[in-house]
Amino acid sequence: LIENFSVNLLINFHVAQLEYNGRRDGRNLLHELYGDVGSVRIVFHEIPGKRWDALTHLLEGLGISRQPVAMAEIGVEAANTSQRLLERNPLLSYIGVDPYV
Repeated sequence: LIENFSVNLLINFHVAQLEYNGRRDGRNLLHELYGDVGSVRIVFHEIPGKRWDALTHLLEGLGISRQPVAMAEIGVEAANTSQRLLERNPLLSYIGVDPYV
């Protein structure tokens, strides 16, 4: 819950910053490029567990149990998430890189 709340605050802050900084010469560049960002809806789902649990939930939404799904992850560090995703999803085609390791 705390993580959801903090992410919500960060998203709202950055959208407000984009809105404010995107105003030039009477134009709203953010709206011109992306439309009404005020209509963006954020929905949090209570998915217990770790990052790989949330990613598995998203992959299931893409139909990974019925068809192969490809994904890439940048910043895999020690590959804990990668390992668990591949163990749980045999149809997952996965590319992981970490430019700092």
